[in-house]
Amino acid sequence: MKSPVSRPTSVAVSSNPTPGTTSRFAVAVRRLALPLALLAATPAQLQTVPPFDPAGLWVGDVTLNQVSNARNGTLEPTASTAQLRLLLHSDATGKVRLLKEVIVARNSTNTSEILLLSDPARLAQFPVARDTVTSAPLAQRISTASIDFTDNDGTPDNALDLAGSLSTASPLTGTLTLGPRHPSNPFRHPFHPDHSNEGAQSYTITHHIQIQLAALEMSVNGTPRFTGTYQQTVEGLHKAALKASGTLVLSRLASTAALNP
Repeated sequence: MKSPVSRPTSVAVSSNPTPGTTSRFAVAVRRLALPLALLAATPAQLQTVPPFDPAGLWVGDVTLNQVSNARNGTLEPTASTAQLRLLLHSDATGKVRLLKEVIVARNSTNTSEILLLSDPARLAQFPVARDTVTSAPLAQRISTASIDFTDNDGTPDNALDLAGSLSTASPLTGTLTLGPRHPSNPFRHPFHPDHSNEGAQSYTITHHIQIQLAALEMSVNGTPRFTGTYQQTVEGLHKAALKASGTLVLSRLASTAALNP
């Protein structure tokens, strides 16, 4: 980078107490030499913002407004919309997991720390702040009735690993599996013998989900929020794969990077 260039000049200043008189002061005008890389930068490069850290708990509101025609698989608009809730968590490494439910609590030993627990059975293992009268945990449980699955990571923590990251660069994808004996499998009835979903009449339901984030914006209170699209393909209910899609608004509820620390 070149050193600034100084050019001497003078400025005439009028003195208010004595009208009509002026004084001259010698000043130096400095011209800063900008780096060539900055001079050659495009407007898009000048507006580049620092990388965004998506770590934390995200709650999504999905509005389904298209379903596929079972005869030809074409997505068609629906007469009315359906609402779904999504719970996602991104850790410090960028790994994203889909949750069935999560407990949000405050650490009793560090009140500024928010604990995120996806396994309710582990609530008693953490120093959660409790009510001074009833000793009940001061925590909030957030869940979704729209999502159910069998864990795919070998740990019973009600979390499903997804491929991709919370960014607009590439979609998030994952497969939710409901085996023949899964309580949420629609072909299984806990009492009726004709709906045991066993043997030759057993059916597995799979849901392939894809989340494409389109834009990151900040709400009025500074909460980061993604907008995008959501698509789900269901296999096993019909001889043809059934699809549903819609819009998505994903807001961060807590920036805690650790899940079940």
